[in-house]
Order: sequence, then C-alpha cells, then structure tokens
Amino acid sequence: FDWETWLHKPGMPETPTFDRTLSEECEHLADAWVSVDDGEAAKGVLPKHDISGWSTGRKTCFLDSLIGTCTERKRPLSLSTVASMKEMYQMHTSQNSE
Repeated sequence: FDWETWLHKPGMPETPTFDRTLSEECEHLADAWVSVDDGEAAKGVLPKHDISGWSTGRKTCFLDSLIGTCTERKRPLSLSTVASMKEMYQMHTSQNSE
C-alpha cells in the first residue's frame, strides 16, 4: 500500500483493488435470503450455508448487507424469514457482545 501518496501527495490517490472474496460471499448469502423473502426462491428452500466458522466481521458484513438491501427496497424481512434465519444460524444464543 502506497502510504506516501495517500498521506503526503496532493489530490485524491487511486483507489486500490482489494480482494473481495470474503465480503462477496457474505453479500451473496444476504441476497439469497432476500430472494427467499421475496418469494423468488423455491418455497421451503432456504440457503444452505454454514456460517458457524465465520468471524464476527464476516457475520457483520452479512447482516450489514441484509440491512442495506432492506433499506433500498424500503421493506424489512418478513417475520417468517427472520425466524428461519434464527433457527438456522442460532445467532440469538451467542454470548459475544460484538
């Protein structure tokens, strides 16, 4: 990373290309849940993705993507979708305050 340019040269530096592999996985999972909520996925077919090994940051990225999509479409997830996510991911049982 070219800190010299970012900190000491005039003007806006070029934006570096970051590896988005992990964040794209989170965003795709969020999109899959929104598809379930919108009825686009086959009825009763939920995204099968184990997030138990994900870091707090990746789970936060997933939830942030869900919130962003709900904000854009101006509608929250349905209670049934949230209940399915609760059952699948068990996030409500976490003792982690992050």
